[in-house]
Amino acid sequence: MRPNYHLTTFAACLLLVFLATGCIGNKFTHSLQQVPPPSKPATLTTDYSDSTITVAAGTHYGRSWLHTFFYGKHYRPAWTTPVEFRVLDLGIEKGGLKPTQQGGSRQTMNLRLEDADGKEYVLRSVDKDPATALPEKWQQSYAANIIRDATSATHPYAALVLPPMAKAIGIHHTEPELVYVPHDPRLGEYLENFGG
Repeated sequence: MRPNYHLTTFAACLLLVFLATGCIGNKFTHSLQQVPPPSKPATLTTDYSDSTITVAAGTHYGRSWLHTFFYGKHYRPAWTTPVEFRVLDLGIEKGGLKPTQQGGSRQTMNLRLEDADGKEYVLRSVDKDPATALPEKWQQSYAANIIRDATSATHPYAALVLPPMAKAIGIHHTEPELVYVPHDPRLGEYLENFGG
């Protein structure tokens, strides 16, 4: 049986298109940080109490029409649309919060915080990086890039609609709130991972 050269050529072209749509740009470096550190670092007394910031939850999900044709439109507009967030002020929030421990699953980062009475709160990233579930040598690869891009299939603000539904049917639930975590030195050793 002779190989079908047209089918082989088509498959090779399709592979090149997939590679081109996923490989163009700096897509292999992953970070959950949306805002780079300021040129002038904040101090321990910086007051964020009345501050807000307008930022998109995930500008990196904005892709070309060719990419979205092959990988899906998903909720990319929700991820890339700038939204106003309240800036978290660790010095006054809940009477003052102190970071105690970083955690998270294989894709979400979280930071545990305690108030003066020992009550615990958790900051959890809106954006995900499921590529961290891959072996380390694959975490900055094309495969990791495509896996992370699949996060755009989830709505970044979905957690906000769940509490009213849970309350309506009598299910115990949390009351999540969206906040922006600034490059606050009060984050201590967690500043690099959570600031911005």
